[in-house]
Amino acid sequence: MSLVRAQGVRGALLGTFIVLWTGTEASAAPLTDKELALVEARVAPHVVNERKLSLERGGTVFIKASMRVPEKRLKGGPGDYIGLVTNVRAPNDIVVHVETDSWKFEKKGNDFEVEITYVVHASPTISKGGEVWASLKLLDRLGIGNEVKSEKIRLAISIVEPKPTVYQLAADFRGYRHFQALAKERRNKLAPRGVTLSLKDLDPPPQLVRASDQVIAEVQEFGRWRKRMWSAERHLQAASRSTDRATAALAKRYLALLDAKDDALGDLPLALTETKEAPVTSGVTQLGDGSSSKDPKSTKPRTGPGEIEELQPLETTVLPDEPEPSSRRDDPNADTKPPTETAPKKEEAVVEDVLTLMKKREVHIPRYTRGLILDDPNVGFSFATRMGWANAQVRGETSLSPAWFFSAQAGLTDDLGVELTVPLSFVRLDLTREPSLIYMGNPQVAAKYRFFLPEIAGRRATIVPRVRWGIPLQGQQTVPPTLLQARDFTVEPHFADLYAFLLEKHAIGGGASAAWDYSMLHIAAQLYLDAYIPTPSSDDPLSFLVISYGLSVGVRPIEYAGAFLEARGTGLLAGPGRHEVFTYFGVKGYLFDHIEPAIWVSLPLGSVGDVTGFQLGAELRFTYDIDGVIRYGKGRQSDRLQFLD
Repeated sequence: MSLVRAQGVRGALLGTFIVLWTGTEASAAPLTDKELALVEARVAPHVVNERKLSLERGGTVFIKASMRVPEKRLKGGPGDYIGLVTNVRAPNDIVVHVETDSWKFEKKGNDFEVEITYVVHASPTISKGGEVWASLKLLDRLGIGNEVKSEKIRLAISIVEPKPTVYQLAADFRGYRHFQALAKERRNKLAPRGVTLSLKDLDPPPQLVRASDQVIAEVQEFGRWRKRMWSAERHLQAASRSTDRATAALAKRYLALLDAKDDALGDLPLALTETKEAPVTSGVTQLGDGSSSKDPKSTKPRTGPGEIEELQPLETTVLPDEPEPSSRRDDPNADTKPPTETAPKKEEAVVEDVLTLMKKREVHIPRYTRGLILDDPNVGFSFATRMGWANAQVRGETSLSPAWFFSAQAGLTDDLGVELTVPLSFVRLDLTREPSLIYMGNPQVAAKYRFFLPEIAGRRATIVPRVRWGIPLQGQQTVPPTLLQARDFTVEPHFADLYAFLLEKHAIGGGASAAWDYSMLHIAAQLYLDAYIPTPSSDDPLSFLVISYGLSVGVRPIEYAGAFLEARGTGLLAGPGRHEVFTYFGVKGYLFDHIEPAIWVSLPLGSVGDVTGFQLGAELRFTYDIDGVIRYGKGRQSDRLQFLD
C-alpha cells in the first residue's frame, strides 16, 4: 500500500485562489453530515491491520484488528470490556495510543470476532519511520482476571512528506474546532458528577468511582473526540513546517485561529470541497497490494447473528446495527437474517437505546476471584482438596502432622449456597519408632447468602454472611506408644482451623466475608465469632468464644494465574487469652474455566511458632458456575450493574 498523494503545491495554490475568490459563506457554522464525513475521513482515516503502513509526517491512522474469542469467555456486555495496547516498542516519534478507539463483537459460529480499532500517530517533527511492536489486549474492564485475549502487533511504518490541499487544511481546522466543542461540552456535563476530564493529548482517563454505564460510555466517547481533535492539530503543525511557503503560511494562519471566535475568522478559507462531489483523501493507505484504503464509513457495517455492537462515536450518518437479544446468542439454531441499516439518530438517543437494551439483556451471575485460604465469596458448585504439610514438637515428641481438608459446595439459588468440609489428619512420630495414626476431625457444615454493595470504581463488592457448625463426631484419639492425644499434634500446626481438630466440642458461629476486584487487584476479608461448646461426654467441660479473621490481597495480571498474600488470625476469648496468626504467600492458577490449582508457603506467628515452623500447602479445586445449573432466578433480568464482572 502506498500513500495517496494530494494534488501537490500547485494544486494547493490553485485551490487557495479559488476559495479566496469565491468566498466561504460563513462556513464556520456547525458541520453538515456530508462535511462531517469529509472531516472524519481526513482526521480519522481507518485501515485494516497490515504489516506495512505508510504514514504522513504528523499523520494519524486508525487501524482495525480482529481476534477470535470463544463465546464462553465473553459473558458480559460490551461495556464490561475494553481494548488496550501495551508493551509498546516504537521509535521516539511514532506514538501508539494505549487507549483504543472502539471495539465491537460479532458472532461467528461458537466464537465471537472482536474488532478493535487502535491508533498510531507520527510526530509533526518526525524524520524517519521504523518498526513497531506491541500487544493488543481485550480486557475484562471490571474483573481481576482481566485479560480475555491478546494479539501481537508488528508494524513497519515509513514516513512521507505531507502535501495537503487547502481543502484538507480547512478540514483539519474545522475538525479541530468541531471535536473540541463536543469534548468541552461533554467535559462540562460530567464535571458536576465528579468526573474530571482533560483535553490534553494522551492524558489517561480518570478512575471512575461509582460510575454508571452511561457515564463510562460518555467518557469513552469523549476520548474518541479528543483523539480526532489532536489528529487535526498535528496535521496543521506538520503543514506549518512544509517547505512550500504558501502551504506553511496558510497552516500557520489556521493554527493561530484555532481557538478564535467565529466572527474573528474573516476571509479564512473554510470550504471543504471545490464542488459537492470533490473527494477528500485520507492521506493513509495500505502497502502490499497497491490498492488505496477505503473509508470504512462508506460501506455497510459488518453484522451477523448475535452481534453485540460497541457504542460507536459520531463518525458517520450510518449508525451500527442494534445488538441482537441474548436469546439469539444462547440459541445456536436461531435463524439468521440479513443486516438492515438503522435510521440516523441523535447521539444521546443512541447512547440511551444501547444502554437500555444492555440492561434488559439476560445476564449471568459473575464469579469473584478466590484467593488461597479464605472463604469462597461465590455461590456455585465446587469440590476441593487442600493439604497443609506441617511438623509439630509437643512435650519432647516430634511428629509429622499433615492435614487434608475435603470440601464441597452447592448453590441452592443464585445467591444461597451450602458448604461441607471434612478434615482428615495424619500423625506419625519420629522415624525410629514409626507409629502412625489417621483420623477424621470435626466436619463443618455452613450456609451462606450473597448480596452486593453499591458500586465502587465500577465494580460492586460482594458481602457473604455465613452460619457454620463444626460437628464433633469422633472421640479423642491416643497416639501409641505415647499417652498423648492426636489433637495435641494437630491443633497447634492447624490452629487457624481450630474447629477441625478440637474434638468433643461443637463449634457454632457466624460471620461474613467480603470481596472486591478492581482491574487485576483482588481484596478479600472475613470475620467470624464461634462458640465452642463441649459434648456431654467430653473430659473438658470448658466453653469459650473464639474470634477469627482473615485478609487477602492478590494480583492477577493474566487470566490464568495470580499471586496472593494472605493472613488468618484466631484468638481465644477465654482465660488469659491467646492469639495466633498464620501468613500465606502463594500462587493460584485458573485453568479451563473449572480448575483452580494453588500452592503456597505459610509461616505461623505467635506462640504456635514455638511448636511448628515453616509449612507448605496446596489445593486443587474444581468449580462449576451457578449459571450453568440454575438457568433462571433472582436478578437474571435485573439491571446488569448489580452483577458487574
